Amino acid sequence: MKKVLLLAGLVSSMPALAQDEGKSAWSGESELGFSSERGNTNEDNLLFKQKIAYEQGKWLNTFNGTAENKQTKVKLTDDAGVETEENVRTAEEYFLKNKLDYFFTDQTYGFVRLSWEKDRFSGFENQASEVVGLGYSFFPKDDTLTLKLELGAGQRQDEWDDRLEEDLENDIIPGQTQDQNIAFFSDEFVWKFSEGAELGQSLNVEYGKDNTVSRFEVYTKAQLVAALSMKVSYEIKYTDVVPQDTEDKDTKLNVSLLYSF
Repeated sequence: MKKVLLLAGLVSSMPALAQDEGKSAWSGESELGFSSERGNTNEDNLLFKQKIAYEQGKWLNTFNGTAENKQTKVKLTDDAGVETEENVRTAEEYFLKNKLDYFFTDQTYGFVRLSWEKDRFSGFENQASEVVGLGYSFFPKDDTLTLKLELGAGQRQDEWDDRLEEDLENDIIPGQTQDQNIAFFSDEFVWKFSEGAELGQSLNVEYGKDNTVSRFEVYTKAQLVAALSMKVSYEIKYTDVVPQDTEDKDTKLNVSLLYSF
């Protein structure tokens, strides 16, 4: 909860500097994906993502939030042989990230990055990180290509789920929070290959002595009409150390509608 409050505080910490006349300081994207299956498989899947950016002078603050929920209807039979159906939650994930950039030049900037994640099926109660670093933009004035690289250092807190079994070999103690220093690397690439269409890729690595968490995403986006687009993305999250009976790699293929403002 403290990390959530820090994220909210960082959003409101932007300085009130002058903005170019006629250009809004605010921009963002709202993304919604939903699928529903009926028949041999009865499943509902809801994905929501929100991005809000605020730019003033040399400052840029970007907030990202993701919520995902998946429910599957399963058939259960009691001791008397009576069959019933019950909704079982098979995915529930929340991710918040806030990043504050200060541009020393058009290409070089410093940043502070805060993130918080809760995934009920990951083996962690929650994971949070705080990073300070430097970034470099290779094509700051190019409307077609974007390429950014970032390096930083900070800390991450991994709180193990209290429902786990103790695993001393991997330092997994249910309910305990594992603090560690991390090195951070990130890249972002966007290619707007035609009007209203783009291809993008991003990689984030939080390297720690005890555990390393990596995230990779590749997507394509095409404008449908005005501010409405369709987006197809593929995401991978890899965690080095996870509890027994928990996968170290999560993959997602998403198809969603995107509204830009």
